[in-house]
Amino acid sequence: MKIMGIDSSSRKTGIAIKNNHHLKEHFLVNYSKIKDYDRRFPQMVQNIEKHITELKPDVVYVEDTWEKNQGFNNVATLKKLSYILGAIRHICLERHIPFNLIFPSEWRSTIGMQTGKLNRDELKQLAIDYVYERYGVKGDDNEAEAICIADAGDIINERIFGNV
Repeated sequence: MKIMGIDSSSRKTGIAIKNNHHLKEHFLVNYSKIKDYDRRFPQMVQNIEKHITELKPDVVYVEDTWEKNQGFNNVATLKKLSYILGAIRHICLERHIPFNLIFPSEWRSTIGMQTGKLNRDELKQLAIDYVYERYGVKGDDNEAEAICIADAGDIINERIFGNV
């Protein structure tokens, strides 16, 4: 089973693919140099769509944009993230690919991360360290979190469907 993990953001989106419990691909869709969101958004979505179309995942897990007690106080950023999330959902629905939202606390717990009372930067570093220790992969936090999300999706799917 091919599982895609996506850590979307309004500037950089990490994407990872696991196939039969093995990390196969991971990369960063980076449009941070385009400052105007209205110019950046369609290019990001087209690039994400291209990867979903080419990689043909069986299921997609995307980090949800808001979680209770997350302390999210920038409504403009939350809306931009939601637009990207909605676009990804639309892409998956058009292709009949199951689409699942997963909260950061859920994917961290599922892969066994002990987070305690870490701040945002420490949590991002925890994902980077996890991916390096497990796969020897060095990358930014978006790519690392996409790999973590794919790992969590792999575990969740195995719990639901068994070893497929």
